[in-house]
Amino acid sequence: MDLPKPTLHVYTDASGSKGLGGIFGNEWFSTRCPHCFMDRDIQFKDIYTVLQAILCCGMSWEAHHIVFHIDNSAIVASISSGSSCNTQVTNILRLIVMLAVWLGFFCSSSWVSSGNNQLTDATSHFEYAHLFTLMPSMQKKPCPMQPQLCGIKRMLTCPSGLPSCCGTALLP
Repeated sequence: MDLPKPTLHVYTDASGSKGLGGIFGNEWFSTRCPHCFMDRDIQFKDIYTVLQAILCCGMSWEAHHIVFHIDNSAIVASISSGSSCNTQVTNILRLIVMLAVWLGFFCSSSWVSSGNNQLTDATSHFEYAHLFTLMPSMQKKPCPMQPQLCGIKRMLTCPSGLPSCCGTALLP
């Protein structure tokens, strides 16, 4: 019988027009949404933010249960079920599952109201002074992309010699 895995909580948020951000303990990340994804819907941006959280922090999650707290109920349902009617969301979900297996963690999701997601809202809107006011113990600099994972998105989304299989490496 497997022992229960320690649980870690990650909070993510995507701004419809500004950026993407997340909180893990006292670490955080914040980035602009890539220009090629600016016109995508909020569901895509929210699932893409979960992928960004994994790329920033996933190397330290081996043998853990990660709960992604997200203010988008459709994305919570997609992570919980492993599928989505939105093909762009499904494509990113596949990357998340592949990375979870490769990095050795199990993930689930939980809905959080936007009103209770103020910290991540501050990261996705680039309101860092507000972030540090809300949580003074927060690291003053964002967590960097894990060097071991740099380039993994390109590798997973566009195998050499093949066209993009999920539309994240090239425009659809």
